[in-house]
Amino acid sequence: MLTLTSTLQAAIGDPRRKPAIAASVQPYRFNVPILTASWLGANGSADTQLSLAVNPTDRSKLVAVRSNGTALDFSTPYPSGAWTNLDTISAGQGFQLAYDPTAAVFAVAYGDGTALKFRTSADGLTWSAATTIVTEASNIGAVALAFDDSGDACVFYVIGTSTTLNRIRRTAGAWAASGANWSRSSSVANLTGLAAYWRADYFLAVTGLAATSLAPTAWAVRMGDTFYAPNAWSTLKTITEADPASTLTFAYPSIVDFDGYAFATFQRTEAGNVPSQTVQLAHSLSPGPIGLWSEPRPVPWIDTTHGAALAHFDDDTYNLTWIAGSAYGHVSQHPPSYDVSARILALSYRLTPGSLSLRLELDNHDGNARFHPSADFRIDVGRDVLVSLGYHTSAGAEHATFLRANIHRITDQIGPGAHRLIIEASGPWEAMDRYRALAAWTAPAGTTRGNTFQRVAALAGLEVSTASGGFAPSTAWTTDTPAFAIAAGEKGSTTLQRLLTVTPDFVRPAFGSGGLEICTAPVDTSGAPIFALGPSPGSPYPLLDLQLADQLAPNLFRLQGPDRYADSARLGADGYVDILSVGPAAQLVRDLDATTNTAATTRAANARKRALQLEPRGRAVVPFHPGLELFDPVAFRWNLNPLDGLEDATRRIVGLAVDYRADPAPAAGAGRVAYTATLDLAEAAGFDG
Repeated sequence: MLTLTSTLQAAIGDPRRKPAIAASVQPYRFNVPILTASWLGANGSADTQLSLAVNPTDRSKLVAVRSNGTALDFSTPYPSGAWTNLDTISAGQGFQLAYDPTAAVFAVAYGDGTALKFRTSADGLTWSAATTIVTEASNIGAVALAFDDSGDACVFYVIGTSTTLNRIRRTAGAWAASGANWSRSSSVANLTGLAAYWRADYFLAVTGLAATSLAPTAWAVRMGDTFYAPNAWSTLKTITEADPASTLTFAYPSIVDFDGYAFATFQRTEAGNVPSQTVQLAHSLSPGPIGLWSEPRPVPWIDTTHGAALAHFDDDTYNLTWIAGSAYGHVSQHPPSYDVSARILALSYRLTPGSLSLRLELDNHDGNARFHPSADFRIDVGRDVLVSLGYHTSAGAEHATFLRANIHRITDQIGPGAHRLIIEASGPWEAMDRYRALAAWTAPAGTTRGNTFQRVAALAGLEVSTASGGFAPSTAWTTDTPAFAIAAGEKGSTTLQRLLTVTPDFVRPAFGSGGLEICTAPVDTSGAPIFALGPSPGSPYPLLDLQLADQLAPNLFRLQGPDRYADSARLGADGYVDILSVGPAAQLVRDLDATTNTAATTRAANARKRALQLEPRGRAVVPFHPGLELFDPVAFRWNLNPLDGLEDATRRIVGLAVDYRADPAPAAGAGRVAYTATLDLAEAAGFDG
């Protein structure tokens, strides 16, 4: 159960309790910023590699640099500014444009034969003479440049397309005498592209071929500067990879920081049947790029063979991201959140371990409910809804329940005397249900169950966390290394259920982040809140309705491994009806990792136990309690006749539905606020060890 303040706890049992409801629509998808592309315009450029940078205090100062054959050109402001030659270089050599916030200058680092050169400009129009930072024995390949917040800089460069990725740092205005190779040369077979940014440490996007397998791959990697040990390199984190036997290649990456998340683009070239050239976009799942990444998706309307450049601007008033190819591009304005609390007429949601649905009804009498009153932002499909629920207390409006869902349907409902905007949103399981694997994938040997689960969820753009304290999951997620494969076209929800079903754990939507949380149900029920009905029941929380039920349920479970199987049956000893009297109701569970008799027997029992734990055996209606979560224990007491003894029951929450409806006539006192929670209840005994 969530921790509540004493004032909020007191409000739950107060007959005069007053709901505190808030809702906002946010330009995020499950808490990750979204890019909403608008046409940037064409600049008449040839198909060339491009790099962008923007003055962080002036969004109109967007500068571009391109390599057009042997010409290194610039355009200021981009895209309206004419292309002007900056230098003559060897064709195909790398470069990156960046902004130095300390010196307030644009800078470009680029290869020119064997020389690594550097130029600066205060306005993007007048550039300094070229400075040679270092000269190598072989031609320079891909180049990346980034500045920290104190004026120091680092240039990263590849020797040709080899495995050598050097870094050379500028400290207190002076460049190091020579480049130093990274520590990950043995992880790659070659390097075809490079881009970088700084946020406490240096973060890079890298493309090339993996060592040994020769799989075409795009990676993220970190070099320490502040948080990470200076000049130390992290392991390579895969953004995307292709089969070694494929005819795919990746090149021309670009990477930016956006609210702590990394967004990267790269060119994806298919040279085989149905040849194609597409710009792909992916983002990290947790803040920082050194973790899991979403599945890349194509960026529309950018027709190029040289990738697309990224730039990001944020001054608390405007939040813009540019994605530009050589001739066409997009600009995405990231607007502020839209608080719709004052328009709420009704709010309801239903939450189970495998689903989340939310419905929000807004007053639209003026026809403007969909539009932010002061920003260029409207409510659209694909945006997040964040709702906050609680009560008004002596300390003000207090919220304890926070729920994030993603909009999948918007309805403008018009009727006699009523105009409403109805928003319907769903949760992470529904997102996984919509996701389909585009290619088969086999988890590398030694990959833990938890890492496989997280990777699959990340492909659909969802973050996975683990609960702590009494809800901390079993060691199955950190010690199991199951043989696991995904078929092309398989639903993401099916994939995750296959990983989950054979463990003793559960998954529930993470209330704040919008992702998934792996948890267990604590055996201890001593802290269960008590809802009571009848005279002097001994609890401040009223019970409005209680139903305790018995019903048919699955009673025979077969775990099918690769070369063995195991059965587990319910025989009525712990609440299920006798299989002999009602007949079998069987379920088949497949597990490629059940390669021993013990594993097959244990996992069959886990599947059987899970069915008991998740089977609703009753329902209760109570005043909304903002501390309740899935799998919380709750206790009920009732005494309908004072001559009878007090009766009680303890159950687990396996479904939680909340209904709120505003008073339609608060001034006249004619209406009545509805604010209740309906709890689906499972047998508590099923969770006891």
